[in-house]
Amino acid sequence: PPIRGCLKMYIDCGSTFLYTDPPSCMGLWLALEDATLENGCLWAVPGSHRRGVARQYVRNPESTGPRMVFKELDVPPPAEPPQPMEPLEVKAGDLVVIHGAVDHLSKANTSDKSRHTFQLHLVDGEAVWSPDNWLQYPEGQSFPEMGTGA
Repeated sequence: PPIRGCLKMYIDCGSTFLYTDPPSCMGLWLALEDATLENGCLWAVPGSHRRGVARQYVRNPESTGPRMVFKELDVPPPAEPPQPMEPLEVKAGDLVVIHGAVDHLSKANTSDKSRHTFQLHLVDGEAVWSPDNWLQYPEGQSFPEMGTGA
């Protein structure tokens, strides 16, 4: 069947959703199929990482309303005007490494071709995981560590 369903456009940065102190999130976006303008490739704002993380996705501290909300962070305005978004067309097997503060999005797939990907986000194990983050392990447990074997 056609893949023409419209996806809601979003702009995010990994550190908005996986906030650490200091910010350390890095995204890995592996194209399992070619990603083109027609089938919804990534777009990114060059230099947006220089602005820093402007908001954090947190559990709502209020007992009513949505369970998750965005908390605005105190960051200075950008020193330079924002750049236009640029497409990141890639071939199957290409890996896109995304700095955690780079604004990026995927546009709607307007073709009959799928665009499957595998995505992974990493944070520095030495950084402090925010207790306000939406994603938390149960009390007394922590995220698994990688690369600690001899």
